[in-house]
Amino acid sequence: MKKLFFFLFSLVLWFMAFAIIFEISCRIYYSKDKHKNVEFTVKVPFLEYRTAASVPEREDQATRYSLNSFGFRGKDFTRKKQEGVYRIIAIGDSCTFGVGVSDDAHTYTSLLESKLKERLRSRKIEVINAGIPGYLCLQSLISYVVELADYEPDMIIVSIGWNELGRPFSLGLNDNINFSYEGVFVGANRLNYPVKKKEAVKLEDKLASVRMIKKWHYKILRWKNKKKLFSEEKKSSDVEVLSVVKESYKYYASNSFYMERANRIYERCLDSLLAFARGKGVKVLVLTLPQLVAPDMTESYYKKVVEKFPSLGYFAFDKEIREFRNALYWKYDSIIKETAKRNGCFLVDVVSYFPKDDSNIDLFYDHVHLNDKGSDLQAELVCKEIQKILK
Repeated sequence: MKKLFFFLFSLVLWFMAFAIIFEISCRIYYSKDKHKNVEFTVKVPFLEYRTAASVPEREDQATRYSLNSFGFRGKDFTRKKQEGVYRIIAIGDSCTFGVGVSDDAHTYTSLLESKLKERLRSRKIEVINAGIPGYLCLQSLISYVVELADYEPDMIIVSIGWNELGRPFSLGLNDNINFSYEGVFVGANRLNYPVKKKEAVKLEDKLASVRMIKKWHYKILRWKNKKKLFSEEKKSSDVEVLSVVKESYKYYASNSFYMERANRIYERCLDSLLAFARGKGVKVLVLTLPQLVAPDMTESYYKKVVEKFPSLGYFAFDKEIREFRNALYWKYDSIIKETAKRNGCFLVDVVSYFPKDDSNIDLFYDHVHLNDKGSDLQAELVCKEIQKILK
């Protein structure tokens, strides 16, 4: 009995010693990490935040990325457009930024530049990726007026709307409603959605060893199956996400005035952005928003989606939420098309070119972000339209 006790006691001591040494080693590793003190975003006036400048390559979610000296993803460029260069600036949110693609070379903007250079050899083409994750159309409008217009674009590509579209389903996932247009209103004019409780500090925030284990767990998942990466990472929070989505949807859907107001604000912002650019002689190309769970998909398709992306189960199994979201999606789709037409802009209806069968699943990293294959398809569609425009 004493021998067994001594063995178990020694085993515990060895385990504790290993854990301490591993933790110290991980802390030393992270202390030497050149990315440790480099923030991805910085607070700025009017915009709430924007991506930081000169961020070295790092890995997050399913992508490796870096931010150039202007705070945008991709290679650096000069503030003043070089002589003979045809400059295109892509404006948008995380879908333009390229969340979900493997690296900077596979964003649709980078692929677009390569395709245009290959096919329009007589022109010096430059494509700047000005997509900022989380941005609403209002932020993109301000960003263009305050900064991007100074870079003298010959053309802008506008793809924005997912953060407005998803707001009714994600109010409870944010700290509070200030992350939506409703945040600018006060008193009786404000949609007072309950503030989310502050999350408890996670174990990985305190222990470097836990962060290291999760990092390598992610790498293994990515190596084994990129398509299932998102679903594997999200499985544990499916129940919580679904409950939040339902609560947020019911609260927002019951306030039709606020829904309509959000739609109007989005349309005004998009209209102002397109009109301002057009008024300065800039060509404007507008894109519709492809998605994994499009409204016209069959029940069998939804079930296959959930097999690969379990956290999207509420689209397949909650008919009420799905119908509400689908109606909202088509509303935004019509706003995009009508606003582009009203302002005399070029339009690529990306949605109409994406497959209507199971092969559509292979183009997405999650419900709205494209993977490498989807990014290449979008780049090809945009490239063909720009070729026509520049002939």
